[in-house]
Amino acid sequence: MSVVIIAYPPSAGGNHLKNILLMDHSWENSYELNLDPYNRGDGEVHSTPGRNMQEYKLQNAKGSVTDYLLHGHFGELAPYRDQINSIEDKKFILITIDTERDKYLLNRRQHKLGQQSHPYYLYEEQEYLYQPQFYQIYFTANIENVYTISLNEFWHPNLNHYGIVNRLNSFLNKSVDAEEAQVLHRHWHINNHIDFY
Repeated sequence: MSVVIIAYPPSAGGNHLKNILLMDHSWENSYELNLDPYNRGDGEVHSTPGRNMQEYKLQNAKGSVTDYLLHGHFGELAPYRDQINSIEDKKFILITIDTERDKYLLNRRQHKLGQQSHPYYLYEEQEYLYQPQFYQIYFTANIENVYTISLNEFWHPNLNHYGIVNRLNSFLNKSVDAEEAQVLHRHWHINNHIDFY
């Protein structure tokens, strides 16, 4: 049993990534897969109402008998630091914003969603909160259990262009169908009016 935590900047698509991974039904909480927002044309695709990380979710994850998937922004994860650190078998998937391109795309989506942030926040804080070394030290993760995906790669209209699904399947020992994931990704792109190029 492994607890996997997706960590990502606000508006970076962490809920969407969680939904893609939950397409593999071996997760104990695969029931959280929520396709309704995609079908309604929603830009945001939350799997459960409220904040992403909540006490009951963490307790469910710690008591699970099979793999469990959690997600949240750093600010949602940090209050649970001690509980996360007490999980021995944990992995992190980080959506990173290391490049100007990553930041440009994120800033555009934040504006579309009405979640504008100060440039300082985007360029001098968020970039550093989603680095592997930070999760190794702050959340006591083994560095080989921290996987990064650049926002630019994840947001590419074709998930197969960078082999995102296959890479994640390999890292997590899962079997998400890449073609089904691409269909979901196409809906997400259309619903968010993402002008990638």
